[in-house]
Amino acid sequence: MLTRETLVALQQSLEGRHVLSVYIDGRASDPAARRGWRAALTKSMTALRQTLADRNSAELAEFDQCETRLLALVDPIEGALRADGWVAFVTKDGVALEEDLPVAMPNVARWTVGPWVSPYMRAQKELRPVILAVVDVRSARVFRYAEGVLTSLNRMHAHARIDEPSHMGAAPRLSFHGGTRGATASSAVERSRHEATHHMLRDLVDQLVQLASNEGWILIGGMSNTVELAMAMIPQHVQARAGRVERLNQRTSPAELRRVASAGARQLRRTLDERIVDAVIGQAAGHGRGAIGESATRLALSSDAVSMLLVSTRFLAEHPDVAEETTRRALASGALVEIVSGDAGDRLDAIGGIGGALRFHATAQPSAGTSFPSSDHAPLS
Repeated sequence: MLTRETLVALQQSLEGRHVLSVYIDGRASDPAARRGWRAALTKSMTALRQTLADRNSAELAEFDQCETRLLALVDPIEGALRADGWVAFVTKDGVALEEDLPVAMPNVARWTVGPWVSPYMRAQKELRPVILAVVDVRSARVFRYAEGVLTSLNRMHAHARIDEPSHMGAAPRLSFHGGTRGATASSAVERSRHEATHHMLRDLVDQLVQLASNEGWILIGGMSNTVELAMAMIPQHVQARAGRVERLNQRTSPAELRRVASAGARQLRRTLDERIVDAVIGQAAGHGRGAIGESATRLALSSDAVSMLLVSTRFLAEHPDVAEETTRRALASGALVEIVSGDAGDRLDAIGGIGGALRFHATAQPSAGTSFPSSDHAPLS
């Protein structure tokens, strides 16, 4: 999958050029419908061609070239697609992008100037890695989960320094107890082990933060008390992307680790989306650094004030042209784009389905000539 930076670079490289953008839902719950996507694609391309009937012959010829390249991509595929989603950006000069996606996509084909990128933003959430640690008092295992693949990265151990207790210069007698100057040998051993566990966890948390970088999720599971110690060491700036998971131990199977990593990241993502949406709504209500609704959001985008654009999945489906236009503007200005669903999406829909966190309070008026991207589209039905 493309990172945000590579997607922006691809979009910029295709500016001013006609692009055939196709997204396909690769799920097939019914085995009999494994090839259903192919019939939908054929119908969509026929409908899209009809919208171009009145265009000049040069553009229609360009579309024909793109359609031929698209069909060359999908003709070798037998049966169902290999993933939940699929995307292709095709120009007359070649295939700019063709890849499987880890999430279901809307069935749609677009003929636009520049690639149609807004649906792709949903898939980019799945690109963020999950760094998973399984801990107990003696060891910690570190895994990376991304795009359905679990990779074991490291194993750490707590090394306690346990010295032989002193018995006034001689070996301990059978009846000699361990206490000398108010401390027992057993308490010294326990203290050493406790310090070793703390040292291991500090090193572990440092590694987790580094591996997660600026966007990854951190999940910690294992022995309850040890998990609590590790969670308490997570730096404040990362806490919103970190959480604990239950019922893990050093013998948990890779399949279960994958399931836990996926479910845990999904829950963290939903919780963080809710916090972000609530913060934007609160800022907008207080005339601060928040914009809600299409008008206010487009005003903020026109002055490059948006640091993060929020679009609900419902708004994306019901207002695709607006969603695409605002997404392109946000990416061009260096803003993040978040497609939100679930409770966060419902909250956003209640105030217009679109909004943004702002770098500064936007007061400028939208520039003259603001328009939607040139678009012809046909949903795959």
